[in-house]
Amino acid sequence: MAHHKSESPLIVGTAGHIDHGKSTLIEALTGTDPDRLAEEKRRGITIELGFARLPLPDGTSLGVVDVPGHERFVRQMIAGASGIDLALLCIAADDGIMPQTREHTAVLQLLGITNCVIALTKCDLVDEEWIELVSEEVRAGLEGTPFADAPLVPVSARTGQELDELKSVLADQAQKLRSTSKEGPVRLPIDRVFTIKGAGTVVTGTLWQGSVVPDMELEVVPSGILTRVRSVQVHGSEVQESLAGNRTALNLVGVKKEDLDPGDFLITPGTLEASNRFDAQFTYLPATNAQAKPLESGSTVHIAHGTREVTGRLLLMDGLNELAPGQTAFAQIRLDVPLPISRSDRFIVRSFSPVRVIGGGTVLNSTPHHRTNLKDTDRSLLAALMESDDLAICHAIIDSCDIPISIKEISRIANLPVERIAKLLGSEAKNAKRPEYTSLGANHGLWAKRTTVQRHIMAMENILVAFHANEPAATGMAINALKQRYPRHLPDECFKALLEEAIATGKLVLEKNEISHPKAGAGARNLEKQAADSLYAALHSHGTTPPPVDDVFEEAGLDAAQGRKALLALEKQGRALRVNKTYCFTAESLQQLREATVACLQEKGSATATELKDAMGTSRKYAIPLLEYFDEKRITKRSGDERSLA
Repeated sequence: MAHHKSESPLIVGTAGHIDHGKSTLIEALTGTDPDRLAEEKRRGITIELGFARLPLPDGTSLGVVDVPGHERFVRQMIAGASGIDLALLCIAADDGIMPQTREHTAVLQLLGITNCVIALTKCDLVDEEWIELVSEEVRAGLEGTPFADAPLVPVSARTGQELDELKSVLADQAQKLRSTSKEGPVRLPIDRVFTIKGAGTVVTGTLWQGSVVPDMELEVVPSGILTRVRSVQVHGSEVQESLAGNRTALNLVGVKKEDLDPGDFLITPGTLEASNRFDAQFTYLPATNAQAKPLESGSTVHIAHGTREVTGRLLLMDGLNELAPGQTAFAQIRLDVPLPISRSDRFIVRSFSPVRVIGGGTVLNSTPHHRTNLKDTDRSLLAALMESDDLAICHAIIDSCDIPISIKEISRIANLPVERIAKLLGSEAKNAKRPEYTSLGANHGLWAKRTTVQRHIMAMENILVAFHANEPAATGMAINALKQRYPRHLPDECFKALLEEAIATGKLVLEKNEISHPKAGAGARNLEKQAADSLYAALHSHGTTPPPVDDVFEEAGLDAAQGRKALLALEKQGRALRVNKTYCFTAESLQQLREATVACLQEKGSATATELKDAMGTSRKYAIPLLEYFDEKRITKRSGDERSLA
């Protein structure tokens, strides 16, 4: 058989209630019976996914995934729907919309599949008047979904009625989708694993991303096993290359059937790791119960992603305790079994018991910190990850990190090629459009905000100044000793890059494998100045929302005694002010908050703490101590629940 390169097709997936004629329709359209299991033949229902190839009138073809309709096999339906481009929703003319119709429709909607063709099947069993009546019922039933105005074609697989028209409509819909690009590293969720005598291990799946060729090395995730592709097939034909979007079969070398499971991913080695948690935009959309109760934060649920389903907990962000049907919110999902997920992946959530589709959404960050209370930088990052502005995403990722971050890590979070990120940030740095972002060392590929770099270098300086003050006879300290004394753990590459930057900018000196401070002779006075500058930089980076003062000391690389001295020095200089035992602000930030308070009271005459909090643009934990400070300084005066200008 001649080898050839496959075209990059679209995948059409069936959906609909059991016994609404999905498999029969696919066989009539393609000549292929998608029910391949003996049990499926015996019971007359689809249990596993079925696959076929549908030639279209324009000479192209669609890959077809036929999914089960029975409620017990919704998990298989979700696995089949992941990766499809176009839905073929089958509704029997003699039944109309049924429970699994609604559940499958919800799954399609939650997976972001908005292109759909409705096949009104079994039309040979009813008259024209009934077809018209059921068509109106279908339109009404799909109102409020992306499929309300989808093309509807009455068909009969038994008589052949309007099958050519259905193919034509599918071709028209496919033409609208042909510009979709799926470039990048290989990602193939496995849905079948089997062996062929004389060939060995074979897997099948819909290729989500990238392209696969013979002799390519791939990694199995989550196991990490490496394997090689012996041969590639698309719809039974051996090809030289399978492109994203194809139903693909791979004959693998160096891996046994027992090493693989449906739900595993095949990927370009090193490009993706399984994660046990992810941040997401989640929509609570109970599919079969319009009167559903609110979903409580922390609920145990089933998470379906690709061709695998695992259990986990769904935690709503920022103190949100529950979500009403139809509502969308940021959530962190913590998994009992890690999944190989990436930004923009879609997932489905099913209730733990009874198992029903209750929602789904989009993966935003595949390896976030354990937290549900969001900082401003967290919110900005999640908002950016929902958009398509690649440079804004890179900035938001850098902003969210308090240490320099590698381009590879930015690539992983953003799900963008390393080359794309390097080009975006490099071009920006060259044009000096955003001087607040800087790269560290040509050999490191690290990026950070300039203020972040300055803060870390100041912490190194403080360590060395203290060292020289305590040991005036020493010429310097070993690099490892400096790292051990650093107030927080830094990855080796990150520490090395920051140290090289400090040396290159003259902040530190490297001589005879020792690190020293160039102004070591200044002694205690220099130590205090450096500590004050470091503390001021840390405070300034947080603007009007600083963390507790002890945390600021730690961030600035100061112990409690150094921090208190440094804060006293800043207060004497008028550069910072402490409003209570917990919080202190830079003079500029405090002035900004004071002006906002005064402006509000000048306009209103008097205002509550809540109104003044909103005027300052801050939260209650900052507003109350600030207002008490302003009362003490006779800027404001309190009367009952309200304040006015003193």
